Amino acid sequence: MKAILTRSYACAPEGHTVLKFEAGSVLEGRAAELALADGAAVEANAMPVLETKIEPPTETKKRGRPRKEA
Repeated sequence: MKAILTRSYACAPEGHTVLKFEAGSVLEGRAAELALADGAAVEANAMPVLETKIEPPTETKKRGRPRKEA
């Protein structure tokens, strides 16, 4: 399980050593479960995917001097 922190968070995933994490960190395993339970994180796969619109380039005008016609 992976989780992304929404705020700074401190926990003891191993039970004896407190670890501090900054907002935006990606947590895995027990630390992720604890952060999700405390409401300090969201699941990594639950994040919305932002879509970007791809527009084709506009047609460009011909440059330069026109050619002579015979």
